[in-house]
Amino acid sequence: MLQGEGVRAVRFEPALFGLPPEAPKWGDFADRLGMAGILITASWGGLGGTYDLACRYLTRWRQAAVLLLDMNWSQWRSLMLLMDDFPFLHTELSNFQANRAVETLAARFGAQRVCFGSGMPYRAAGAARAFIDWARVSPTERALMAGGNLARLLGRSGVGPVNRKSRPSLVAPRSPKPTDALVRALSS
Repeated sequence: MLQGEGVRAVRFEPALFGLPPEAPKWGDFADRLGMAGILITASWGGLGGTYDLACRYLTRWRQAAVLLLDMNWSQWRSLMLLMDDFPFLHTELSNFQANRAVETLAARFGAQRVCFGSGMPYRAAGAARAFIDWARVSPTERALMAGGNLARLLGRSGVGPVNRKSRPSLVAPRSPKPTDALVRALSS
């Protein structure tokens, strides 16, 4: 049904609506989404905001790929434990800007489980972009995190090519020299 409409992802916020993890048919629904290749996204708060509640939800969703949103550095230990316990779990980095978090996540779980997140329009995208651009990871890992993983999770073939000659603002920040222009919005 959803695939016929082009739906590639759904967002569940069950705890925000008081739906308990043990609700009847909840796990069956998530399994059907997973078997159909539909990504489940959920925020930390939407899963109850505690390690215990998040585990109870994720235990029901073992057939689906899940992208956990909005974790921040203060939930570092919870994220590590969840990623250890649930190999289908992925995370995005819009709010998880901790020292060497990109490198730690890539080394411990593989770059294929980490996705770029900008936090826009609530946050400036520049810090999130720099978090990936300047991470000490291979170019292949960086490409996965910068868009390749999300494309894969959404069943897409990949991220389209960027014409760097027409967008010098994409090259300058990674250059070893200071930039000679003011930083502009990514849409320029």
